[in-house]
Formats: sequence, structure tokens, C-alpha cells
Amino acid sequence: MGNGAENSVAELLTTLQAVPGIASQMVAAVRVGGRRWNLRLKNDITVKLPEQDMELALSRLAQMQKQKNILGRSIASIDMRLPQKVMVTPSVNDKTKTSI
Repeated sequence: MGNGAENSVAELLTTLQAVPGIASQMVAAVRVGGRRWNLRLKNDITVKLPEQDMELALSRLAQMQKQKNILGRSIASIDMRLPQKVMVTPSVNDKTKTSI
């Protein structure tokens, strides 16, 4: 979904093949501003990917899942847009924003 999604979805799907643990959790992908993607996962977590280095961001997310089970936590979103840190927004029940 989103402006320009039809022109960029092949790249996204190819990139997701390298991280099957994340790809298997995805239910939707939304193109944002015609330049980057947000992924919606089965557990309602939104993953905000960067415009550049999407592959690196997905690899980092897969590593965090392996080490910290980040996708098993009660969170609303994971912002991967900054290369030096990851911002996690807890679910509605926990309003504290944190970085990992």
C-alpha cells in the first residue's frame, strides 16, 4: 500500500528473503512518502524502515529478535530509521518511549 508501492515492492520482497524470521511475521507493507517502508507484523507491531540501508536495518531487527525477543514484547512500534539507535514505542498500556 502507499504511493509508489507498486514500483518498489519487488525490492522489498527480495530484501525480506534474507530475513525469513521477519518476513514470516509480516502481514502488510506501507510505502511512506514514496521513499521508505513501514512493515505491519502479525502481532500489530509497526516496523519503520529507513529510506537507505533497509537491508542493514532488517538484519539488525533479526539480530534483536534472536538476542532479545523484541517481537515478543508488548510494543506498538520499532523505529529503525536511525542507524545508531532503535526507538521502541511501548503499547498503549506502557507509555514510556525507549531506545535499544
